[in-house]
Amino acid sequence: MIKPSFQLSKLTYYEINIYNDWTYMGYFLRSNKIYYNLLEDAKDSFKVLDNYVKIDYKKSLLHKILGFAFETLYFHGKSKYAKVVEVNDDLVEELGINKDSALILSQPLFQDAMVDTEDIQERVYRDIIDIYCKGLEVYIKPHPRDTFNYEKVFNDVKVINKNLPIEILDFNPYINFNKAITISSSSINGIDIVDEKIYLGFDWLKRYVNDSL
Repeated sequence: MIKPSFQLSKLTYYEINIYNDWTYMGYFLRSNKIYYNLLEDAKDSFKVLDNYVKIDYKKSLLHKILGFAFETLYFHGKSKYAKVVEVNDDLVEELGINKDSALILSQPLFQDAMVDTEDIQERVYRDIIDIYCKGLEVYIKPHPRDTFNYEKVFNDVKVINKNLPIEILDFNPYINFNKAITISSSSINGIDIVDEKIYLGFDWLKRYVNDSL
């Protein structure tokens, strides 16, 4: 006799959250009449479910013939066991849609010994803002290794979570920046959500070489 390798009791968990319900997990939950919350998995498809699911399950002939057996085939949030279909647009709201904006891709300049102090690193990015971001709302995307506290030092900028790969923003058609600026981050080459890309290069840092003397 083959024993199931996975068991999930209705009494074990107060809430069950899954990111798509067309997988074996979704089938398991529906087959066992277990209710769940369906959360957006970053494809943004749950906002336009009618484009993907054309069948009105409850009015279909198969539902009338198969009854509950057909219920296990419902997915994309159409099952009665999907209590909630949650779409998270927090990042879009945070970035601000349809605003004139600039994106700065920072680097750990002090940590990588490209400048001598964190104060100089602050000056580098303050100068970039003053020269290239006039009249624009400024967003800084720190490098994952960059420990500089931009939120504390720059009160007039918004800081994007440094652990978020900037390339992910390319998948959202509502996000666009007038320009992106960086010293030498290769990430600028991997995004198309900007009208203008400004690659300053290491020569930009030469003006700060003697600042600590």
